[in-house]
Amino acid sequence: FIKVHLDDQPIIRLRTWQVNLGCELRQDGSKGGFLHYGYDGMDFISFDKETLRWVTAQSQAQKVKEEWEEDPRWSQESKVFLEETCIAWLQRYLNSGNSGLVALSAEPPVGKVTHKVEDERLEVLTCQAFGFYPKEIQAIWTRDGEACKYETRLKNVAPNSDGTYYVQLSIEIDPKERDHFRCHLEHEGPTGTLPTHSLLTWQTCLLCCYFSFFSPDHHPFCCARRFKLARKQEIIGFLAF
Repeated sequence: FIKVHLDDQPIIRLRTWQVNLGCELRQDGSKGGFLHYGYDGMDFISFDKETLRWVTAQSQAQKVKEEWEEDPRWSQESKVFLEETCIAWLQRYLNSGNSGLVALSAEPPVGKVTHKVEDERLEVLTCQAFGFYPKEIQAIWTRDGEACKYETRLKNVAPNSDGTYYVQLSIEIDPKERDHFRCHLEHEGPTGTLPTHSLLTWQTCLLCCYFSFFSPDHHPFCCARRFKLARKQEIIGFLAF
């Protein structure tokens, strides 16, 4: 594969080609699935089964994308596998009562914001959302309420061992502008798309914020306090009640 598709890469050491795939059958009968390929431990290319297109994660993958999209059979077969073959396997295990599989209900994300001081002119903000289900989530940084135009490092949504998902995104900022930034999360619950929520990045004292990740009839609140940690890091923790 490397020789054919990545001929500009000298084979002078061990290289790895990885695949991460899965499917899900939701309570409303809708289906989901994902297919990602990695190269040397980094995201390489992924499949969009709705558009039958391949999405590159790095420039080296462009040649692979062009070759795979030139032959539509590869995309069609991948879609059939995710929506039919994989689902059939999943239903077989569910019907057999496999104790290792658990039917998940919709779970809202738990959010956390951390910051790390690089120097007096640079800070790195990291927003984490974890423990949510289903997989689809919108997570972005905003500046003064608008989608941030700064370069954002976003990691792909990844599965936890319990069937829920997590994602994190980081951004580099000027420390003087930290109060302008918010981490914006939007997640789909059992009643459709729920109201959005923004995690405040900084407060000097106890902060009470409003959560509405659940159903429209249930509006829990949370409190967040900034905790100082070693190595010039701070974490904002959230407790819902």
